[in-house]
Amino acid sequence: MKAEVLEGVYLSIRDDEIFYPKVRELIGKYIKRSENIINIRGLLMDSVSEFDDKLRDTIKKYLSIISDNPQKLIIINKYAYDLVAKQLEEKTNKAIEFNKADNFIISAMDDSFLIDSYKLSRIVNEIFKKNYPNVDFMKGFHSKYEEKIIKERNKLAHAKKKTEIDDVFYFESKDGENTNYDSEKCSEIRKNINEYGNLVTEMIKYIK
Repeated sequence: MKAEVLEGVYLSIRDDEIFYPKVRELIGKYIKRSENIINIRGLLMDSVSEFDDKLRDTIKKYLSIISDNPQKLIIINKYAYDLVAKQLEEKTNKAIEFNKADNFIISAMDDSFLIDSYKLSRIVNEIFKKNYPNVDFMKGFHSKYEEKIIKERNKLAHAKKKTEIDDVFYFESKDGENTNYDSEKCSEIRKNINEYGNLVTEMIKYIK
């Protein structure tokens, strides 16, 4: 083992009463290490993205099967339209109701559909632009934050994962752009997360 420079080697006798409990304990420790918020969030984002693709494929297959049946096409299209229209109507009504209050933003911020990450960034950018123009590191905040954080998040959340030779994978966005998440790219994302993590922590100190 020393000659082959093996790492992470675990030794045990093969007595069933000793071996199997040790194997379970070892696997349990590995699983526990992987069950942290970062890994789970990554797993969830990846899984939902793949599930969405399979759901879309299922719908597309059904539509191809009923392509020569106008009545069924009308029914399923109306169902999908009604779902979207109902949600938009509900959100519009909620926005109107919030607007009747003295402070629309406070109420609307609790609804991620009305004020999502993109809008939060725009609002903060506007606050600093109009009221704290001398805070240099906040100049042009939204455009940079959108590019480095929001777009990366959306890309990871919604793009399709493609696998190349040797299990190297990349993500294909809706517009066909490919991003290879190698160590360099992951390091870049981690750097951006750290940068803006510090920035959003710091910015609140300037609100006086």
